[in-house]
Amino acid sequence: MSMEEMVEEADVIFYGTVVGVEDQNDPVYAENVKYYTLGDDYAKIGGFEPVFKIIESFKGDLKDQLVDAKFHYQTEWTNCDRLYKIDYSYIFFGNYDDEGTIRTNICMMGGIVKDLALLEEIRDHTKIE
Repeated sequence: MSMEEMVEEADVIFYGTVVGVEDQNDPVYAENVKYYTLGDDYAKIGGFEPVFKIIESFKGDLKDQLVDAKFHYQTEWTNCDRLYKIDYSYIFFGNYDDEGTIRTNICMMGGIVKDLALLEEIRDHTKIE
């Protein structure tokens, strides 16, 4: 799939830094964490429910999704969910589900940004003409 197609299919695209994780605040955490063999202290370095400080928004309006100017992503606790590391910057591609919640998974474009040229490519595909 081309970058143009990935941008077209996504409802929400942003670049942000993970400033924390909220895994332990999720009511299904205790039940589901036993399936993730990451050790008891994994939430100190990252997790599945990140809190993002948005650096740049490319597509979609997140204003009604922000709490204290941060986006709190809630996982579905599946083996398709991404693990996010605190203090790392990510490109996030997401779609709204039937309940209006933003969802992403490891099969969608996204991940740690290692090359800032990727951001320029996304900017090029999201420019309003």
